[in-house]
Amino acid sequence: MKGVIITKYAMAALEAILPANNFLRVHRSFLISINKIDSFTADEIDIRGQPIPVGNFYKQQALEILNDI
Repeated sequence: MKGVIITKYAMAALEAILPANNFLRVHRSFLISINKIDSFTADEIDIRGQPIPVGNFYKQQALEILNDI
């Protein structure tokens, strides 16, 4: 599936449902598939040319996980 998915689920509910080893919350508005990441910096993740911001609250955890991949 490609594109944006719109749902009535809260992000926290989706985060709880999706497998933690495949998905990562990087911003209050973004939950991403780890295997789709092309590149990343401390502030941004690139997926197929689309920049995804990394929120300050999620930055430390996201970088720890991404640096281990």
